[in-house]
Amino acid sequence: AQDQPEYPDDGESIPDQPPYGDYDNGVQEQDEQYIEDTAFTDAVNESTDPLPSDDDPAAGFSDAPSENTEDTSSENTQDDPAGTSSTDDPEDTAPQEPYENPTETPREGVTEIAAPGEEPEDSASEAATGIGDISTADPAEETSDTSDTPSDTAKETTTASDKNGKALPIWVGGTHATSKNKEDILGKGKVSYDDKTNTLTLKGASIKSAGNKKAVIYYEGTDPLTIVLSGDNSLSDKGTVSGIMSAKSSVTIKGTGTLTIRTDAASSGAGICAKEGDVVISGGTVSSSTTGGGAGIRARNIRIENGISKVQASGKKDALLADNKITLAGRLGIISPKNGKLSGDGRKITDQDGTAAASAVIEPLPVLEITFDPGEGSGTMEKQTVLKGRKLKVPENGFTAPQCKKFDVWRADGKTFKPGTTVRIGKSVTFIAEWKISHTLNLVDYTEPTCERAGNIEHYVCTVCGKLFDDSEAQEEIEEKDTVIRALGHEWDEPSYTWASDKSTATAKRICLRDSSHTETETVKPVRKVVEPACEKKGKYIYTATFKNKAFAEQKKEVELKALGHIWSNPEFRWSNKNRDCEVRLTCSRDSSHKKTVDAEVSGVYTLPTKTADGKVRYTATVKVNGKEETDTAESLISPAGNNDGYRFTKRESNWTKDSKSGISFTVKRDEYDGITYKAFNGIKIDGKSISSNNYTDEKGSLKLHLKAHYLQTLSEGDHTLLVDFKDGTVDTIFHVRARGWKSPRTGDDNTPLLWAGLAAAGLLGIFCLLMIKNRKTGRR
Repeated sequence: AQDQPEYPDDGESIPDQPPYGDYDNGVQEQDEQYIEDTAFTDAVNESTDPLPSDDDPAAGFSDAPSENTEDTSSENTQDDPAGTSSTDDPEDTAPQEPYENPTETPREGVTEIAAPGEEPEDSASEAATGIGDISTADPAEETSDTSDTPSDTAKETTTASDKNGKALPIWVGGTHATSKNKEDILGKGKVSYDDKTNTLTLKGASIKSAGNKKAVIYYEGTDPLTIVLSGDNSLSDKGTVSGIMSAKSSVTIKGTGTLTIRTDAASSGAGICAKEGDVVISGGTVSSSTTGGGAGIRARNIRIENGISKVQASGKKDALLADNKITLAGRLGIISPKNGKLSGDGRKITDQDGTAAASAVIEPLPVLEITFDPGEGSGTMEKQTVLKGRKLKVPENGFTAPQCKKFDVWRADGKTFKPGTTVRIGKSVTFIAEWKISHTLNLVDYTEPTCERAGNIEHYVCTVCGKLFDDSEAQEEIEEKDTVIRALGHEWDEPSYTWASDKSTATAKRICLRDSSHTETETVKPVRKVVEPACEKKGKYIYTATFKNKAFAEQKKEVELKALGHIWSNPEFRWSNKNRDCEVRLTCSRDSSHKKTVDAEVSGVYTLPTKTADGKVRYTATVKVNGKEETDTAESLISPAGNNDGYRFTKRESNWTKDSKSGISFTVKRDEYDGITYKAFNGIKIDGKSISSNNYTDEKGSLKLHLKAHYLQTLSEGDHTLLVDFKDGTVDTIFHVRARGWKSPRTGDDNTPLLWAGLAAAGLLGIFCLLMIKNRKTGRR
């Protein structure tokens, strides 16, 4: 089998280049020529835009009339009344008129090429033999004896009801699908419905009545409906109904079978109709026609995909009609009408003049092969493929020309084509290269003369005969001496001098101004003189370079030497501030008169004091001298702090109120060597009793204590003594526990004067009582 080209995904444009040609709107371009198979229409589809989303606000039929004025009250119920329709006699159904594929007269200025053995386009045999002609047989007549439509008697038992199971949102031939009959809706094993996937399967079904519904297949679910075709299927009805109607969602038709629809739909309907959704046909052969006011296929969007064998549609005015857009996949073409195309707004199919087409046929386009022949030349060019009816841009010549000839034009099927010409391809064809006499000239570029070498003018040489020409058309022959330009000689620039990074060499150089590749250089070793540096004083090297070439002058270069810097040694450690600080005096080993003093880094290791014995701290001073650490040590005694002497409270909360959620905090600091405060901490006592660490928290920062609320709640109201115990001493303080709900007096209260008056009276009374007691004791003596 012939290899098929790679195609873009559905809905994508074929590139505007070989092998696929380019899209057009069916109108001949000024530079466009044709290679036609006259038995095949050359129309191609225009638009391959993707479908809009289901949320498109433009969904729905903008020009649809209002609901049919006929009585449709029975159609608004879930259940159809039984016995409302009878099986139509297939012979009573009017056969559809055959689709026409009218011939087209050759367009002015276009040379048409017919395939060998084929009749011209105006031949009377074209309608019968042309590729893409559509059969006029009426499938309804072929299946008249095998109708699957239920009889009147059968319909009386197919109305959905509780006893027949759960009603489903689909009717077939007037029969309401239910959870009980869904696997064989019509009782003949040819129509089934999967309500989980919303899939209706037709297996060779012939259904000739819509019952009392608006369509032979009527769907009012909100989820998209899928119809799978197997075998030959047909839908028909003599009334003003649709073949397939989805009232609220989209419909997808796929499979390998066929589906023929013949109805007399009203203007608001169609052979296939999705009022609020899209119609997608992705497989099988589908023929949908209506003789009423509707279109063959009508929906919000209509999309026909590459998987189909054929889609045929006809209506009173429109074959296909979309509210938004019709989309044809990349390999599909409009076979009928001839030169058919999508309208400017993409909503319908029109003929070449833009008139809406009442019938249309859409089929996959055949793949044609384009080959190339070198003629008298040599070499190969890759063949190309293009869909029949699509355009090809004639490529540039890729063959090797024969001697003293050059490419002229391509010849194909008796006509000539220049590269870049747009050609619509109707059959497989070979393009043969034609050549014309011409010297095979190579351009000899202008060569500028140099100081030492001659140049030449721009000219041409024939690679076959060797003749020289002054022009690219080989009209003016010249001799080789006429091409020569004499050498110029040197013109030197001023010399430049460079030194090695370590000043071990010096190089002099001069360059020819005519040609920078011509140079003279000389490299010598310079003589070095040294001026020595000191600790704080810079030195230098003085280099002198002398050249033999008199064109180069003597050169000098000085290199600065850094001061040597100090080498510090002999550290002297000097302690102060009770050994807490230490400075180090250093002496330069290069020059002992140079000295400096630096601060050492001091660290200490503590031995804690006790209540009866001193502690100590061992200090270590560290300093870096010439990258090496030098150290010295010193010790200081730490005397015991004693009781309420060496330690003191820097923070204390003296009051706590019952039922408070937070505790109270204290901070204790050692007057000297506060660094050991936290380490020396032993614990606390409240009113002389040791307290468990569960009742308080402690942390560094001198010593931070926090008495927890749950413990304070256990204390009685009044004053309490907090004693903080350390290894070398203690410190204590008083805090007060207040009664629940206690509030301090406010100076703004109205009874404040009375309060103070009462307190004053109580005080005077107390003094009076004391004096009386004293007098009594004195009287006893």
